[in-house]
Amino acid sequence: MKLHLKIFRVLLFLLPLQIGKHFWPDWSLVFGIRVDYLSPVIYLTDILVLTLLLVWLGQNFREIGGFLVKKKIYIFLIG
Repeated sequence: MKLHLKIFRVLLFLLPLQIGKHFWPDWSLVFGIRVDYLSPVIYLTDILVLTLLLVWLGQNFREIGGFLVKKKIYIFLIG
């Protein structure tokens, strides 16, 4: 089984969960009380989506690069 399919299955399993790391900068406190919707959070599902995208792009880099060169889209990506 390909790696991106394994990551996708784990992502589907963890999608309903809200596992994340909260960061508590000073501006996320209101009168000294932590307000969770003001704190930045990195969720496990966000990391998995980014990993899935990078693995998929890494495995299909030649196909995607050939398509961009063939369609001359690379000119827009440079600038």
